[in-house]
Amino acid sequence: LVMEFAHGGALHRVVRRRPVVQCCTLADWALQVAEGMQYLHEKVGLVHRDLKTANILIREPLVQPPGPDDLTGKTLIISDFGMSCPADALGSRVSGVGTVAYAAPEVICMRVFSLASDVWSYGVVLWEIFTMLEPFKEFDPGQQLAKIGRYRQKLLIPRSDIGFPETIGSLLARCWADEPEERPTFCDIRNCLIEAQNDEFFSLSIEEFTARQETWIQEISGDAELSLLTESCSSEASSPLRRQNEFLQQENAKMRDALQALQQNEARYRGTIAGLQKDNQILSVLVANTLLKNTLAPPAPRKKPFMYNLFRRNEEKKNSTSLILGPTNEVGDNESSLTVGCSNVIDAAINSAAATSDRPPRDYSPVVKSNAKRHGKNSRKSILGISYPQEVRHVIHVPLNLFGDSNNDLYP
Repeated sequence: LVMEFAHGGALHRVVRRRPVVQCCTLADWALQVAEGMQYLHEKVGLVHRDLKTANILIREPLVQPPGPDDLTGKTLIISDFGMSCPADALGSRVSGVGTVAYAAPEVICMRVFSLASDVWSYGVVLWEIFTMLEPFKEFDPGQQLAKIGRYRQKLLIPRSDIGFPETIGSLLARCWADEPEERPTFCDIRNCLIEAQNDEFFSLSIEEFTARQETWIQEISGDAELSLLTESCSSEASSPLRRQNEFLQQENAKMRDALQALQQNEARYRGTIAGLQKDNQILSVLVANTLLKNTLAPPAPRKKPFMYNLFRRNEEKKNSTSLILGPTNEVGDNESSLTVGCSNVIDAAINSAAATSDRPPRDYSPVVKSNAKRHGKNSRKSILGISYPQEVRHVIHVPLNLFGDSNNDLYP
């Protein structure tokens, strides 16, 4: 960006020296800056975003030190458009806030510029032109951020009863409205300044204006000292509360971190459970498909009843005894006759039990089954079988003394 050379330098250098000026010169400077900003907003559609006296230059050269006549009729130039942006591109947050002392509260808090934020900055420039003081000089930049952004502190407007022009005071109050929508436009500011030139204040002599300005400076300086004292007292009184507040904030931060960790673990566990449920569904489908393809084998057969084995062993003993002794009708010694007649005694006992029962006696004689299936398996040989009773109550236990001294037991 190429601009013409400003021989007079920046306006803030002139203001800091507190030169002797006429009232009409201050009104002319304020009007020139307002007209320049009106042109930027309405004709160019540009938001400056860093309006301050350091960015306002004087075109004509100045005599050092300048006198009252040397500052009259000078042309002011608005410069430094490094932070400027089109008005239709507003609304996005930016990384910088410009100069803190000239920034609006919404710029400091939310870093959002607007046409109204330039109006706030112009109010600070107007205050600086009339008072020739540096705004918020008693605070460092960090304190300025807190004062303007958090507490909405504004520069002190001198009272009208000590000679400050009421039109300028009301205009400053409007430029520093808390709500951006309530601030005037630069067209309104220009019209207000044109009307204010008819005020008797701007017809004061240099001596009268200098005397009033000294009164304003004393009031503003006293307010600044009071503000610093209040800040110091409040800092000392609130130091325990501040430490407690910092401790509570640290504990709150720890609790937030712990809560965040718990939420992360909960999300991780939920993911693990969801994965296990999915695996379970897949395994269930695989098992169902396997069962459909390969049917299960039939269950193992039940063991033979105890009475079946009892009668079978009895029959085997009887057959083996008959083969050893041979058939006989005579009664020999006690042991042989008892062994040979064991089968007859058992048959007699069974028939006597059956006679006492209401049902007909069952036939428990051996049945020979050749090439029969035994519990689902083919037998290799023809074995002797016996039909065992279906109801155990028909089976009786024969005492051993019934046969005398015999070594043949019915039980294994």
